[in-house]
Amino acid sequence: MKATTAAVRAAIDAARAAPDAPLAFAECFTFTLATGVLLTWTNVDMPVSYNGATFSATGPLVQGLKYRASVGLEVDKQQIAIAARPTDLISGAPALQAIRQGAFDGATVQRDRVFLDRIGGTAIGGVTLFHGRVATIDSVGRTRAEITVASDLVVLDYDMPRNLYSPSCVHTLYDSGCGVVRGTFSASGTVGA
Repeated sequence: MKATTAAVRAAIDAARAAPDAPLAFAECFTFTLATGVLLTWTNVDMPVSYNGATFSATGPLVQGLKYRASVGLEVDKQQIAIAARPTDLISGAPALQAIRQGAFDGATVQRDRVFLDRIGGTAIGGVTLFHGRVATIDSVGRTRAEITVASDLVVLDYDMPRNLYSPSCVHTLYDSGCGVVRGTFSASGTVGA
């Protein structure tokens, strides 16, 4: 079960009660680059304001990231396609050129389904359908990029040794980062002959 607002539950219940009732929603994609830059795009014709962000309707077109629920620790890997024009920019560079040059390396991706009170109306709430990381940039063409994204469980696939050895502590004994209190390990006394 996904968490959402009471207004979204009421809208869905009303749509169930009247099978021909319209239910307006928008797919909203948030890309958080490793540099901290947020890219927010939607697939509808009007900008959508949700969770303090405005999702642009004039940016690149994003398709993909189906909702999938499973039991266990299986990594969900999916494809997304980003179609962009030369005027769509990421940090000042054309979007597809920026993707080719590594702008999405280490980026996280989130897909929210945002429910609206009417077509072109205001958001009443939403549900996060996918959250994950960019795994690979499969291809970048003149108008479109194909990207594989993996759910956050992908970090469990990283090989780690049973015993992890690392360099010695970077702090000086008894400094503020060390955590060892000098008074606990000190002693006073007199040395006799």
